[in-house]
Amino acid sequence: MQSRARSAVSTLLFSSFLFVATICGAQTTAICKFSTFQPPSGYSWASPADVNDNGTIVGAVLSPVINSTSFWRGLVRNPDGSTSTFKYPTVTLKNTSFTRMNDAGVTVGYFGEEFFHGFVKSGNNLVKVDYPVGPTPDTYLYGINKWHAIVGAYVSSNNAGFITGSFKLINGKFIPVKIPNATYVYAYTINDNGAIAGSYSKTPFGSPRFFHGFRLRQDGTYVSIDHPTGLQHSGTEIRDLNSAGVMVGNWMSRDTTCPMCALSLQHGFIYKNGQFKNLAYPGAMLTTAMGINNNEVIVGTARIPTNNGGYNIVPFKATCQ
Repeated sequence: MQSRARSAVSTLLFSSFLFVATICGAQTTAICKFSTFQPPSGYSWASPADVNDNGTIVGAVLSPVINSTSFWRGLVRNPDGSTSTFKYPTVTLKNTSFTRMNDAGVTVGYFGEEFFHGFVKSGNNLVKVDYPVGPTPDTYLYGINKWHAIVGAYVSSNNAGFITGSFKLINGKFIPVKIPNATYVYAYTINDNGAIAGSYSKTPFGSPRFFHGFRLRQDGTYVSIDHPTGLQHSGTEIRDLNSAGVMVGNWMSRDTTCPMCALSLQHGFIYKNGQFKNLAYPGAMLTTAMGINNNEVIVGTARIPTNNGGYNIVPFKATCQ
């Protein structure tokens, strides 16, 4: 299986940020109606990243084996149940992932392997996006709203060392997205009102990272969001935010099955009206939340145990109370 993508704008939008509050509310388990779907024939590990208001799901799926290796391909599941896959043209032995599609059908994502590039797809038109920093930057596009404002992240290095950050991209102009004193910032989503959400860490480079979720308003004020259980483990990430302010994300714990990998396990939740509600797909070892639309339809994946001690990844969509 391929190596995992490295996780991850030009001049200042927000000259200063006002810290508003830290949210750490009560939690219960959501009552949800789940449905799932199969990946295209020959593909596996379908991983939804978003669902738009029309009900179209986008994400990634593992390809059939190519030269003894599988690669991520962009995945689209239409409301009628049909599916299609996509690889960035001119690259075969590379990974391609979709991350968001707005209601007009404009899709963002990233592709690559050694180095990653963002891209925007509108019909048959493709635009590659590279953040202008360092000699070999990785660029990831994560979110797009109905106004075609895009958010993403970058990671690179220069003579001064390792550099990383997040950005908003509007009409070809990169605008930084910053949290004061943060060493890592990942802007994962921008809603139709212009609010941005994601995760940040103030952990020094090279140390195990602890994350806080955040919501950033257009006026530059931000709110930190911490799941109570995440505070006891590796923190919180907000993966999506709809126009009513309802969020989905994950509290994170260390993956003890791979101590040298520094990987986190994502435990999904909904955050609405000041309350966290955990997601629990029936029979799953792990339920991960990735996207929510304005109809409060949620998409993500469930890790289902198998008889041989392993697990399968099952894609789902859900409506919850």
